[in-house]
Amino acid sequence: MPVRPAPSKARPPRPRVRKKAASAYHHGDLRQALVDAALAAIAEVGLEGLNLRDLARRLGVSPAAPYRHFADKDALVRAVAADIAHRYAAVLAQAAAEAPPDPLSQFRATGVAAVRFAVRHPAHFRVVYTPGLHDHRGDADPTRQALTAAQAAGVVAPIPVDAMMLTAQCAIYGLSRLIVDGQLPGGAVTPAQADAMTRAVTDVLGLGFLPR
Repeated sequence: MPVRPAPSKARPPRPRVRKKAASAYHHGDLRQALVDAALAAIAEVGLEGLNLRDLARRLGVSPAAPYRHFADKDALVRAVAADIAHRYAAVLAQAAAEAPPDPLSQFRATGVAAVRFAVRHPAHFRVVYTPGLHDHRGDADPTRQALTAAQAAGVVAPIPVDAMMLTAQCAIYGLSRLIVDGQLPGGAVTPAQADAMTRAVTDVLGLGFLPR
């Protein structure tokens, strides 16, 4: 009588599971991730080099994914400018909170912080001051509040606060721009030199604010 062969114990091959690429995007907040990636890209290639397809590649998502959150590059740039402005305002507020309470110290501290931000993040500074991207009214509230309180106490001359704020903004923005664009004599400016220049400028403006 023929002997039947024992049944094979070999298992059928398992279906191959395609592993996701290591760079695949897993986080839920793609919108913020795009803003963060754009911040990094702008620091590397400038605003002109920003590209939604490249951001999608950086995050490991499809080229169409960014358009679920931003209609086009301009919409993303506006969101990035708002994000930078928020960070910038937080830097100024922290500087004011850590400075002595007198108005000239507050003014100097926020001025130094503003120029330091521009020196450390020149590409972001340029974005936040690109015309039409962000409304800067109220960005210098710590300085405005300090000057208003100082006037009420008789420490600062009764010059219209708007005029003082405009003068201060012109000085701080102008110095930041000169440094970032390399327009000062001697070329590149170190962070320590930028701090010293800002203190000199704010000292001159502070003396101009004092009552005579």
